[in-house]
Amino acid sequence: MTEEKKKAVEERVFGREEFMGLENPKPEKIYIDSLKGYVYVSHMSGEDLEEFEGLLMEVIEKPNGEVEIEQRREGMREKWLVICLRDAEGKRLFKSSEYKLLQQKPAEVLKELYEKTQDVNKVTKEALEKMRKNSLAKDQPV
Repeated sequence: MTEEKKKAVEERVFGREEFMGLENPKPEKIYIDSLKGYVYVSHMSGEDLEEFEGLLMEVIEKPNGEVEIEQRREGMREKWLVICLRDAEGKRLFKSSEYKLLQQKPAEVLKELYEKTQDVNKVTKEALEKMRKNSLAKDQPV
């Protein structure tokens, strides 16, 4: 990249219209060794991420009227996958409520799908740990 182009990129400032004009990435076709085939995976939007985080939380109302938010890690991988797995046009293959259907599939396949969908979404171990800590911090009484 030339110095002039580099400077132009560094100085680019997004306003509302530029930001709203950004196109969401198309689903990415990735090869899954354990399936010996391909799947389409979405790049999560903010809305998708919010939904995933919500799937991991449960609001519990106690008899004394206090409300607590508890983290529910059961089916975490499958909850992630129902949001990320798409068709070629970007339509979800599963509803959020269908994550238990995926739990019936081979663990080898689920593990590989989970890891590859994290790669597509550039999720690092550090980001996952931060999300986990933030979720635990939210587990305090409201």
